[in-house]
Amino acid sequence: MAGEMYFRNMMGRTYEEMRASHPDKPIMQAEFGKTRGWEQPRWMLDAYRSMKEMPGLKAAIYYDNVTLHLGDDKTLSEESLQIMKEIFRDPYWIMARDV
Repeated sequence: MAGEMYFRNMMGRTYEEMRASHPDKPIMQAEFGKTRGWEQPRWMLDAYRSMKEMPGLKAAIYYDNVTLHLGDDKTLSEESLQIMKEIFRDPYWIMARDV
């Protein structure tokens, strides 16, 4: 995982700076995602595990879409969708009761 673009690598420094500057303000990750591929399910597990370690992060939106002009498919693979369902069974997540 070292050197790879995991959620913590992408968000960590910005999160720490925002918390230092505005410790009482909630933080939202307005858009994040991982291009389809063999690493997508593992990346998803890491992303949601990392979010739980960021208490100031109060909302996050997974970008489940295809950017056609870039050929960038961030839709969830079947395996990633199952991983997402497992992740959201954790009562930490507000929607846990609906999965």
